[in-house]
Amino acid sequence: MRVQPTQADRPGPSLVSGEVRPTRSGSTRPPRARSTSPGVAAILASLVAIAIVAFPGAAGTAVAAPVTLTFVPVADALVKSSNLTSNYGTLKTLQIRAPTPEYRTYLTFTVAGLSGATSAAKLRLFVTDASPVGGQAFSTSSGWSETTIAWKTAPALGGSLGTGGAAVVGSWVEIPINPTAVAGNGTFSLGLTSSSTNSAIFSSREGTNPPQLVVTTNGAAPTPTATSTPTATPTATPTATPTPTPTPTATPTATPTPDVPVAWFSAAQTLGTLDVAFSDASTGPPTAWTWDFGDASPPDPNPSPIHTYAQSGTYLVTLTASNDLGSSQASQSLVVDAVPLPTPTPTPTPTPTPTPTPTPTPTPTSTPDFVNTGILTSAAELARLPTSGPAWDAMKLAADTPPGPANIADLASPHDLRTLADALVFARTGDETYRTRAIANLKTAVGTEAGARSLELARNLPAYIFSADLIDLTHADPVFDSLTFRPWLRALLTKVMSDGASLVQTDEERPNNWGLHAGDARAAIAIYLGDPAELARTAQVFRGWLGDRSAYTGFVYKELTWQCDPANPVGVNPTGCLKAGIDIGGSTPADIRRGGAFQWPPIYTVYSWEGLQGATAQAEILTRAGYPAWTWSDNALRRAADFLYLRAGWPAIGDDTWQPWLLNHAYGTAFPTITPTSFGKNLGFTDWLYGP
Repeated sequence: MRVQPTQADRPGPSLVSGEVRPTRSGSTRPPRARSTSPGVAAILASLVAIAIVAFPGAAGTAVAAPVTLTFVPVADALVKSSNLTSNYGTLKTLQIRAPTPEYRTYLTFTVAGLSGATSAAKLRLFVTDASPVGGQAFSTSSGWSETTIAWKTAPALGGSLGTGGAAVVGSWVEIPINPTAVAGNGTFSLGLTSSSTNSAIFSSREGTNPPQLVVTTNGAAPTPTATSTPTATPTATPTATPTPTPTPTATPTATPTPDVPVAWFSAAQTLGTLDVAFSDASTGPPTAWTWDFGDASPPDPNPSPIHTYAQSGTYLVTLTASNDLGSSQASQSLVVDAVPLPTPTPTPTPTPTPTPTPTPTPTPTSTPDFVNTGILTSAAELARLPTSGPAWDAMKLAADTPPGPANIADLASPHDLRTLADALVFARTGDETYRTRAIANLKTAVGTEAGARSLELARNLPAYIFSADLIDLTHADPVFDSLTFRPWLRALLTKVMSDGASLVQTDEERPNNWGLHAGDARAAIAIYLGDPAELARTAQVFRGWLGDRSAYTGFVYKELTWQCDPANPVGVNPTGCLKAGIDIGGSTPADIRRGGAFQWPPIYTVYSWEGLQGATAQAEILTRAGYPAWTWSDNALRRAADFLYLRAGWPAIGDDTWQPWLLNHAYGTAFPTITPTSFGKNLGFTDWLYGP
């Protein structure tokens, strides 16, 4: 439990000189006797009485200042209506969603240290996935355990305690709680629900930003100090002494109590330069800022600075936001790459295509063929590629560089792609050193998904599957392949991850980068396991995302202003789509919305290219398996790239630079490329695989 007083009780001053004098130990003592005539004494006594009535706190009585205490849960968990007996108490996230399925969240707080009456209370939840509904809180019993609670055993909800506003990613949603529900010290539990099918996801107490219960009291009941009461002297009731007109003062409880800041920020690179504009998005509010840009430059105290990096690279940027109550930090990994804006003459020179709509290669068949022609590529295809040049050298360097520890739960882990580099070098050269290393890497990767969200699993898994296929793990290590690797892959399809969802569920519910990476991993698993039904379902979902609503419509869409037809949302807007007179055909609404609601020009966001990482890799492996994914919905992915390059003016930069090579390979286009490319989230080395 974390208890954080935000304001301490302070003794009030004595407003009448000579009446009470605190000693150094804090006790009081009577004033020394003074010689005063009876008449004067009576008048003084009357004035003191008037002062005490007119100005409470006079004559040594302390005015209790509001006191705010912050508590974190001693237990929290989500429950899910479609999994009656499953427990999710150790997840790093909490979730609420209207049926079906319905998600609820339960929290228990131990409240201690309160004195005086509770004047206000609120529940604060840090948002990791947005929703228009931040939740409604209800009273509930405390007789549940974090490690055993499930939908079937969760306590019933009581009366409503308060409702929150919209849940915005990277910020705190606040739900006012009826103060009578937290009237004193003790154990306090509540349940949360949502009226929206758009899930709101929050950090749990196991996460980075645990929930907070903030309780404000009017302080300890004022204890009168030992005030010397004048000896009553019989006097006539004094004539009405003019009572000073009270000066209007603000009621103390009406003054908002600031919170310890919660640091957060956004960043946007000016394309074609190394300038990055940072914007403070902290709550609190903070009064001081310290930026560490991760490049050994001096700290910057400005709330929203612009920083120029000396060279391209990946930098860990940290913001410390502070005020008088405390401080907090937020860090983000930032890829800075001064890739030039598109030019009329891109490199390499494109190969002309005979028709405006190139046919993807290979020519797909109507029925998937599970003869192993390679999930991503094959040894026969690789045999035609060079073993010299900058693309080869960069890939071989990646293979020869120690991969570090395997950790699928780490978004930034390079272990999966260095394993892929080993597998590609082996498949091209036949050098067993690289196959032996790849097998060892696969063995250490199994099981490291513990604690991962479905996103981490979806990003980091495909390269391991491509690697196993390229090194022919089935024959190279049949025991490991049949008894460990294949059963592991099968289980991962439906394993519930720390965000409360599986690969399959994420693929079928989330039409953004999460779902697209999950579809990529799902397709790779299905092909490796030789499961035509699983692959067909994956292809069906992907076809629906590309825009064919007759194939699939089960996605849960959020903000809809970027949709061409909000009543019929799709993953890629159709050809000829106009909004406010602007052609937004090819835009990907579920990811471009992360920059903000529709406006023109759009607000830059990295998520448009991020989502295409999962989509382009998925299209390639589906095409190789016999599904013409590149051509679906009027060449949807070609149109998506056209939108980003030609209308939004956002070229692929940083870890997205591998994608133009694959797009050019699929469509015969000439999107700008660089060599060597950067590692992507799920793939890389495309300059060698698909280069000239």
